[in-house]
Amino acid sequence: MGLTLNGQPIAVIQIVVWLVVALVCGAIAESILGYTHIGLLGSTGVGLIGALAGSWLAVVLHLPPLITLSIAGVNVQLVWALLGAIVLVLLGSSFRYRRTRYY
Repeated sequence: MGLTLNGQPIAVIQIVVWLVVALVCGAIAESILGYTHIGLLGSTGVGLIGALAGSWLAVVLHLPPLITLSIAGVNVQLVWALLGAIVLVLLGSSFRYRRTRYY
């Protein structure tokens, strides 16, 4: 019994593809916004959540697929995934604790 999605088994290569896409989306979102304080794992997590949220929102809003990447049975809409990651990094940076110095 492995992982399944909609009754279809998920291969390890599909998980690896999602993690690589998530890392790239998170890193690009951080570099666009100039926010680099969450590290490699944080960037991957933000990219993964942002990519899934952006792709899901594009489907819900009936937005057209833009720049679709298909690798090993994984279809990722790169534009919506990147926009989702950017929004998530923006939200994370706005809630980040900022220490101020009083002199």
